[in-house]
Amino acid sequence: MARCDVTNILLYALVVLIWGSTWIAITFQLGEVPTAWSLVYRFALACAALFAWALIRRIPVGITLRQHPMVALQGIFMFCINYALIYQGTQYVTSGLVAVLFTALMFFNLINERLFFGTPFSPRVVTAALMGFTGLVLVFWPELDGLGLGGDSLTGALLVLGGALSASFGNMAAIRNTNWYELALVGPDCPNAVPPVYTCGYSDQLEDVGADGTYPVPTGPGLGVTYDWDFIAENRTGHHVFEER
Repeated sequence: MARCDVTNILLYALVVLIWGSTWIAITFQLGEVPTAWSLVYRFALACAALFAWALIRRIPVGITLRQHPMVALQGIFMFCINYALIYQGTQYVTSGLVAVLFTALMFFNLINERLFFGTPFSPRVVTAALMGFTGLVLVFWPELDGLGLGGDSLTGALLVLGGALSASFGNMAAIRNTNWYELALVGPDCPNAVPPVYTCGYSDQLEDVGADGTYPVPTGPGLGVTYDWDFIAENRTGHHVFEER
């Protein structure tokens, strides 16, 4: 097995371990202080840890003024409303039911991606979501068996589902926030060495980046640009055709 595959498996297992135990950890925060303060403590520590990591690894974290509204929207839905509802709901229902109900996030994501981005439903993704939901039901069945959904239980269930819906809106904002066009091989002292192969006026040099730090993405068919194939053929230095096996 390749090293990158092992790394991916370990990272995925770590995410499963952290997220799989977060429902239990939430219950430890409830009761001593108001729910809102529990969230403040949690994310203040997380924020400090992330910024420290970015500082140590010299990872740039700056964003442009134009990007701030969507980033704020992501934070409000994913880390504010979502967790506030989840914490409130956990006071009325067991952590097992919270985990099962929150799997609605997968189905909310499928629907919202269709509504906001026109993403078609993938049978494989739907099947995986159903398998995940079924697996959680089986794992937490001892807690769910005989549980009614009246009174406080219904209130808790609705709060958790509301949290899942809010998280889904946060995910939609995250998709929008990560859908950026990148100019490669460009630097202050190193212009892009691409020869004049475009016939549509397209250019990806450093000076083509706008004052706000953004760049207009090509909207044509295929790669979005048209090429000067005569120029490419005249300056070709090698040619190889890979036969289909």
